[in-house]
Amino acid sequence: MEKLFCRSTYRYVCVVLYMIQTLNLAFLGLPQHPAYYVLIPYGVLLLGYEWYHRKLDGRNYSVTWLLLFLLCAAFSTFTSTYSETRSFLLLLLQGLIFLLAFAQEKGRRIYEMRQEMIRILKLVCVLSFLASFLSLLTFLFNISWTRNGAVFGLVGNRLFGVYFNCNPAAFLACMSICGSLLLLYLKSRFPYFHLANLIVQGTYVLLSNCRSAFLILLCLLMVVVYYILFKRRDYRRISNVLIAFCVGFLAMFGGQAVKAGLFVIPQLQGAVFKEESRFAFDDVVELVYMIKEDPIGNAKAIYHLANDLSSRRVELYYDAYRLYRAHPITGIGLNNFQRMGQEMFYADGLFAGSTIVHAHNLFLEVLVVSGTLGFLCFMIFLGQALVRMLENLRRYAFTPGYFIVLLMSAMVSVEFAGSMLDYGVLYDYSLSALLFWIMLGYLFCINQNRKARLQRSSYAFELLSYRLLHIHYETSVSDEAVCAQVLRRECDDAYTLCIKFTAGVAFSLIYEASYALHVEKEEARAYEQKMAEELYAIAEAEISEMIGAHLPIMSISLSD
Repeated sequence: MEKLFCRSTYRYVCVVLYMIQTLNLAFLGLPQHPAYYVLIPYGVLLLGYEWYHRKLDGRNYSVTWLLLFLLCAAFSTFTSTYSETRSFLLLLLQGLIFLLAFAQEKGRRIYEMRQEMIRILKLVCVLSFLASFLSLLTFLFNISWTRNGAVFGLVGNRLFGVYFNCNPAAFLACMSICGSLLLLYLKSRFPYFHLANLIVQGTYVLLSNCRSAFLILLCLLMVVVYYILFKRRDYRRISNVLIAFCVGFLAMFGGQAVKAGLFVIPQLQGAVFKEESRFAFDDVVELVYMIKEDPIGNAKAIYHLANDLSSRRVELYYDAYRLYRAHPITGIGLNNFQRMGQEMFYADGLFAGSTIVHAHNLFLEVLVVSGTLGFLCFMIFLGQALVRMLENLRRYAFTPGYFIVLLMSAMVSVEFAGSMLDYGVLYDYSLSALLFWIMLGYLFCINQNRKARLQRSSYAFELLSYRLLHIHYETSVSDEAVCAQVLRRECDDAYTLCIKFTAGVAFSLIYEASYALHVEKEEARAYEQKMAEELYAIAEAEISEMIGAHLPIMSISLSD
């Protein structure tokens, strides 16, 4: 019963059901939103169970601004004449996602969170790999079917595959890439599967022809390059710029060349594609030139060109603004964008289709859905989330857990960037939206557990940290402010810091003397590792003896 009524199990079920909703269920004639029938009653029972057993955390202020936004959206939904059954179901499901998927359990430990995150990432990687791999098969065999008003396989020069839409699928592929990189860093089992997942997901992003997802993929590549090259090595600034430019340039045009080569496969089977580039660099240059030349006189031409470049998103943003202007205080409520837009702007033709169901921009969607007050609450929450992400990156900057926090932040940033131009984080269309809230909740949990470690340090890293601590303390012993900063960074009391300082002195003397006697510099790394393991055991025993002599109650292990 405990395992059934816990938030970890609820998150696992959410991942599976949201992945099912990301698939093209309409093509098979199935209901498009099966999560409602499971997650809503399950979530209500789970909240009741936690309330009965007093497990609800009433002091979890991280979800306060989200709940205030939800109250504004609820008021808008209940007062809107356009609301239907699905509007209320979506409102209820989004509230459960905030309370059970984003908000962490009372007294959550960082180790429990880390283990749950690993299991969720493994599940996401397996599910997304199967879906993307099947989608690539539809591309290889030039499958393009239409049924029940839904498309399957290759649609024009864009690969939908088994997904209902290629844009959120491409964002999910980018998040799956982050997950595989994180699991590889943590030395998870089956590394070859994660390498294959990187290839499959990267290929799907290229074939989906999603411009924003391709740019996001380039940014992820730069994140990895930053960590491997710039963060861990000392290059000059000009070298950093040149390396970043070369990597970005090669990845940009290399990806386009690979995509062009892959599209030869369906063409050999009779497929015909219209020769066009979705990036349209010439039009971008022309747009910049018109803005620079005469922005007022060319206003109409700039509007039409920008609208064409953005696939009519500029026009959609203007319509969303007009919807907000009609209800600036209360908003129009969840899932009412299409119906209200069809009634107000049907003559314009943009809402004639069935695909315009949201504003294609997170800020505009929040503004239209919940009104001005709800928008302010949501923006305060986003500001709070940004501050905590930056705090985590700064705190773990010189620890083995930095790459973990970096990739978790990258996963959140992927969906946030995607929601600026497409499906947002407020709807249940894609698994990527759910992962946004789960990963953001983990980052909040890391921020609240300031003394916890994300990754166990190796022997060599512990020795190095103590040697650096000794050198730092020795060079700035007269500067009390610097010493206080070291204390805060290490999260130790004065007594433990004194022990580490003493150990650092011993390490420095022994290490420098032993290394000076070692002539074969080519084997320096292997020698350092071997000596680190030997010195670590000696130092641990020495520190335990020092602690025992002064504080018998206290027991500290460096491998904690």
